[in-house]
Amino acid sequence: MTTQGNPTVSKYGSWKSPVKAAEVAAATTSIENPVVDPVVPGKLYWIEGRPHEGGRRTIVGLTITGTTSEDQQTTEYIPIPFNVRNKVHEYGGGAFTVYDGIIVFSNWDDNGIYFLDTNKDSAAPIRIGPKNDNYRYASFAIHPSKKFVLAVREDHTGQTLQEPDNVLVAVALPSDSEQLDKAEKEGTAESVLVDGYDFVSSPAVNPVIHNEVTFYAWSHPNMNWDHTHLFRENLDIQDENELPEKLVPSEIIISNDCYQPTSTYQPRYDSEGNLYCISDPDNYWNPYVLDHENQPVPCLPSAIKADFALPEWFFGYQSYAPLKSKPNTIIGRYELEGKLHLVKIDVANKTVEDLDIPDWTSISWLGTTEIAGEEVLIISAGSPTSGYTFYLYPLNDNANSSNITKLYGIESPQWDPAYISQPKEIEFPTNNGKTAFAFYYPPKNADFVGPQDDLPPLLVLSHGGPSAATTNVFNPKVQYWTSRGYGVVDVNYGGSTGYGREYRERLYPNMGIVDVDDCCNAALYLAKEGYVDRKKLSIMGGSAGGYITLAALTFHPEVFGAGASLYGISDLELLAKETHKFEAKYPVKLIGPYPEKKELYIERSPIYHVDKLACPVVIFQGDEDKVVPPSQAIIMVDALKKKGLTVSYVEFAGEQHGFRKAANIIRCIEHQFWFFGKVFGYEPADPYTPPSE
Repeated sequence: MTTQGNPTVSKYGSWKSPVKAAEVAAATTSIENPVVDPVVPGKLYWIEGRPHEGGRRTIVGLTITGTTSEDQQTTEYIPIPFNVRNKVHEYGGGAFTVYDGIIVFSNWDDNGIYFLDTNKDSAAPIRIGPKNDNYRYASFAIHPSKKFVLAVREDHTGQTLQEPDNVLVAVALPSDSEQLDKAEKEGTAESVLVDGYDFVSSPAVNPVIHNEVTFYAWSHPNMNWDHTHLFRENLDIQDENELPEKLVPSEIIISNDCYQPTSTYQPRYDSEGNLYCISDPDNYWNPYVLDHENQPVPCLPSAIKADFALPEWFFGYQSYAPLKSKPNTIIGRYELEGKLHLVKIDVANKTVEDLDIPDWTSISWLGTTEIAGEEVLIISAGSPTSGYTFYLYPLNDNANSSNITKLYGIESPQWDPAYISQPKEIEFPTNNGKTAFAFYYPPKNADFVGPQDDLPPLLVLSHGGPSAATTNVFNPKVQYWTSRGYGVVDVNYGGSTGYGREYRERLYPNMGIVDVDDCCNAALYLAKEGYVDRKKLSIMGGSAGGYITLAALTFHPEVFGAGASLYGISDLELLAKETHKFEAKYPVKLIGPYPEKKELYIERSPIYHVDKLACPVVIFQGDEDKVVPPSQAIIMVDALKKKGLTVSYVEFAGEQHGFRKAANIIRCIEHQFWFFGKVFGYEPADPYTPPSE
């Protein structure tokens, strides 16, 4: 409840807030990797991340029989101690799939692939495939015969000095009690279908011609948003009781007139066996359909200058869906000029219809299922007032936003809207006559205002990736800061996704320049416009965003007064030598080939220029991080201490690239806020005891 009467005048940063770190940590419970059962109507499954269970991830299912809350029932399928997560590409994703009630999933602790038949009440997960803990699995597709599952396998056997092998495999599934018993003791057979590429992803089976599959692949030095190869192949099955034989893939070419590289992914079939994909020969990721001669045909009457997809850092993205009830029709999403669009595309007649939606600002996933004999959309959407939530969207003639049903979401803390800051999208000037984009959140607390002659401090957020993007979907961590008197600006710097290939490739080969300039210019723009105090600018980021933080503090010491790096990169040269396979050649695009361009790596690495850094820094790190190893943090901390700067280092045991345990999330939030208070001269209203270092 808000205070009656006039709010108290109090220093920015010292405001007492109902937004507590423990509630923020609880609100980071996530719903990820949704999957609809393609043959059982009204069945939706997802992975639920639970900080209160040590970051464990489980599979939750929702049975939907109608459009009211009484027509829905949730079931948790995977018991403790199973943890549905994988380490493929280190980032994981695509950790399970479902077909006719059969679940296949990856388990974090042993990297094993597991089988569970939910149609049997007494069933328990059984490990299948070769019992080799050096194998990692992701991106599953169960064959309609239910005799095998397609999967991406990453092999770390004996790869201490070399990169692991990534291949497409078929893994046998048990079909009766005898085979289940044998699988539990010995595992099941596996065959390699596709190798020869550095990476492979997203296998799918034609629902009409069951021996036809599609997938995409790519190789160094490309990332999958740079250039990929799309394939449509027939499985070679010599005996119905045997696994399919190895394939010899033949690429489908999607190109523009200049034959520049294209990024093609999310291959998906409709109910008639038509194959769709997302590709960007015209700069933006738009939908395509493959004709009978495998020639790509645009689904749109003309290209839309917006991205229908997201960069696939994780397996399992699904940003469009073919309709089963209306062949040659797909539903897609895109954002243009700050507005979210949900569209129905008639591929045959080349027409596009905007569907009515509520105040959503982001859709992260969409699929279809059947309820009471009618096809409906299932959408994961969010807004500035609500985190990502599953909704049912009818597709009948009366479909509109008033008929949407909320299915399931992680309930946000019930904070009074008077304490919740609403974002404003800004486009601000940056270097080289260009502009960049960000979301600005002003301070908001019904009980307090700042002194009349004062302006709030600013926290700049620099997202990871760097080829990722931030959204303005409700973020409890942002509200923690704004409700205490901070302004927060979340920057989509040059290199971010959602604005087309040209904007994404602004960062090539300018990492450490374009991204850093844009974050600095966002802060300076807000200060110049009178929103925030020029003398109290701070910056925070994780991973690549952590690098931006350290680089901004080092190479633009005049801008920021404090910074926080979460598992950030301090030495680009070390990253080029030590990072994992998925990003091993990413620095070639971002900076240049190594060691040929070694001088650029050193020139842009904060660790080699600590003499320029002159403000306090707090650094957080997981001790099991394989993406950005702890050594990156430790060398920076040691260098800053030798220089005599104020530096705080907090290392979390058992955490990887990102923090998933509730206690660690709480510590990270509270410690950073306390640390910045020491820098900017405010006393947090909440008591806090810093860890001994």
